[in-house]
Amino acid sequence: MALIIIAGKSGSGKDAVVNELCRRGYKRIKTYTTRPMRQHESQGNPYYFISEKEFKEKESKGFFMETKEYNTVKGIWYYGSPKNELLNPKNNTENRLIILTPSGVEDFTKEARSKKINAKIIYLRANSGTISKRLKRRGDNPKEVERRIEADENDFVAFEYFADKCIYNNSGTELKDVADIIDEYIQSL
Repeated sequence: MALIIIAGKSGSGKDAVVNELCRRGYKRIKTYTTRPMRQHESQGNPYYFISEKEFKEKESKGFFMETKEYNTVKGIWYYGSPKNELLNPKNNTENRLIILTPSGVEDFTKEARSKKINAKIIYLRANSGTISKRLKRRGDNPKEVERRIEADENDFVAFEYFADKCIYNNSGTELKDVADIIDEYIQSL
């Protein structure tokens, strides 16, 4: 059994792929955020949505293994991954999935090495045309779309060399096919 870390730029299809894998029996580790819910989201799907005050309290108590702060057009949003879910070896009895940023992956790998956590990093890639189309389709603020694309260009420089596997998820690619590739990879471990 393994912990599968999915990383990819905004609009690469991370949530859709993870949701498909969860329908196949994988368990998603949910992260926390202070950003507002989008129309199709709910508490615990895909995040635990909490206030900035709650986030800061959890952070001060060492609840998060890694956190990320984004200065968006609508203010500062925080994201964090629960340490106990990621680093507890008792959780290694099933295939688990988490979506992390490149800096989150880096923070995780520092701690995971010492605890001998079996983790594989999958870089979900999509071309810039696909990403722009997806971000606009989901109704993101155009200025926020620009900010995210620019930030991702910096955050994902040479990330393909850090990942264990790169998988493309461009327009025209079936979600089932992407999930099949990931599933086959995980089963081969």
